[in-house]
Amino acid sequence: MSSLALPSFAKTNWILKILGLREDGFHELRTVFQMLDLRDELILRVTRDSEIRIQVHGRAAPAGPENLVCRAARLLKRKAGVSAGVELTLTKRIPLGAGLGGGSGNAAATLLGLNQLWGCGLSLSSLTALAAELGSDVAFFLRGGCALGEGRGELITSLPDLGRPVDLVLLYPGRGLSTKRVYSMGNWGVWEGGDRLTRSWTKNTIHRFSRFRESLYWAHLENDFETPLFQRYGFLEEARKALIALGCERVMVCGSGSTLMGLGCRDRTPRRKDPSACQGGGELLFCSTLSRRRYRKILRESGLDVPA
Repeated sequence: MSSLALPSFAKTNWILKILGLREDGFHELRTVFQMLDLRDELILRVTRDSEIRIQVHGRAAPAGPENLVCRAARLLKRKAGVSAGVELTLTKRIPLGAGLGGGSGNAAATLLGLNQLWGCGLSLSSLTALAAELGSDVAFFLRGGCALGEGRGELITSLPDLGRPVDLVLLYPGRGLSTKRVYSMGNWGVWEGGDRLTRSWTKNTIHRFSRFRESLYWAHLENDFETPLFQRYGFLEEARKALIALGCERVMVCGSGSTLMGLGCRDRTPRRKDPSACQGGGELLFCSTLSRRRYRKILRESGLDVPA
């Protein structure tokens, strides 16, 4: 096999707690990731030369070596000592700078696909170590479903999936946000670490998610970015009002924004009429949660031997 066509999915965060700034300049997090069935498409074709080339279609995204898929390919090529090259064709549907992890998902799909096409034979554990070098949430996309993220988000522990898919209404306001700038808006304090405190935060995060999983009661969900973002950006407050007007019981920020997700939305009329239009501006995206089992099945059906 010399080529693969793989889906690359989005994510949101059911819970996102920022524990403080670490000595290495990153923030210590406790978060619960959730994969969504909103997807990009990535085609990987092995070449005889050693070059890494990319074409991007759909939404605007970097079409050069700075793209995260190229960075992932270069990293794997160097670590595994590969001589072959690859042509990458990326079709973007997930907005950039939106808190949906589109770029990170692309990088993970690249690692998984090239690990097979180049015959690297790396285990999931080895790929996870490479993923951590590329970005804080890339490792999550190697596993999918629901997962606890610790450290700066790169330490992943799989959690039980929801009992059934949950429908979400996403509102992308038409502009992205810089993650670095968003982090600078909050007074998060300093993370002093400590095993006892770390275990306490982890246990509390898992407990909150477990209560949500059992009841689907939206009050168990929390994102520390929400207060500073809604206070700073009026367009996000307007977007929240638009989702509430659609009948959503709960509106949350996806990751560090700028996309908002509406939960428990009772009005499906906008989806039937025009799935992209939203009164007051912005773009509506309808999707559902994606379980780990379903994710791995989709990858296998795409021709990928998912590493253990």
